[in-house]
Amino acid sequence: MSGSISEGRSLSPEKGDTATESNNSPSDLDIEKNTHKPVAAADSPPGPPPPPNGGLTAWLQVLGGFLFVLNTWGMANTFGVFQTYYSSILLTNDTPSAISWIGSIQGFLLLFVGVFSGRAFDAGYFYLVTGLGVFLSVFGMMMTSLSTKYYQVFLAQGICLGLGSGCLFTPGISLVGQYFSTRRGLATGIAASGSSVGGIIFPIVVRRLIVTVGFPWAVRAMAFIMLGTLLIGISVLKPRLPPRKSGPVVDVEAFKDPAYSTFVFGLALGFMAFFIPFFYSDSYALNIGLDSELAFYILSIMNAAGMVGRLLPNAIADK
Repeated sequence: MSGSISEGRSLSPEKGDTATESNNSPSDLDIEKNTHKPVAAADSPPGPPPPPNGGLTAWLQVLGGFLFVLNTWGMANTFGVFQTYYSSILLTNDTPSAISWIGSIQGFLLLFVGVFSGRAFDAGYFYLVTGLGVFLSVFGMMMTSLSTKYYQVFLAQGICLGLGSGCLFTPGISLVGQYFSTRRGLATGIAASGSSVGGIIFPIVVRRLIVTVGFPWAVRAMAFIMLGTLLIGISVLKPRLPPRKSGPVVDVEAFKDPAYSTFVFGLALGFMAFFIPFFYSDSYALNIGLDSELAFYILSIMNAAGMVGRLLPNAIADK
């Protein structure tokens, strides 16, 4: 009996050990389950929510983009007034072709700098780039008001204003697309119509102020208008997507797609001829004997007609 009891006692710890192992140590099945358990969704960073496609915040982005385009493309579309004034009064010793280089460089930098400002916008430097753009644009116009020589106007209006416009245009118009998916074409078209509105208002303002207060103060008034509207724009614009720190400045691989390459090539050809009428319409109207008052409204009329092309096709494209 004593042997039986001793055997029983000797067996008890073994059973207890077995029970302890079963309670405290994972079984082979549990290990296998844990090994193949997928990573929880909480472990990965959550993606951005879908675009709101409306609401106050989204439409404020359209307003901000509109004001940015107003002061970039709108200013470029206004150069015809400056072309006429420079050719007839300020820079009479320079040829119209040489004067048009001022507006041509301004328009070139407006688009070319967008390659770099757009990448900086993707990397999360929206406010830094657009703040620099506001400063360069206003500073360029202020320096234009003080310019009396060709090289001074070229540096101030062509280079400085062009660089500022390039820092503003691409980030401003790109931000609108982050807030819309179903009505992106219409929203982008409304923002892009700022170029037409600027092309309507700015030529009239410049023309009237040149007659009343002279060219220097007319340009300074333009600079103050730009400063006020750009500050409103930068205050309402807010990037929605997280920054993309890595990646090339120019995605060369994209040009291997024939559809994309031909699209870019077609746009390049279109923009080569885009500014010619806007630069020379006023001068041409005066040369053929049109009334001077009506001639200076030709540019505004052209820009007003451009609003139809910026709004109607974009609204149809969403359908």
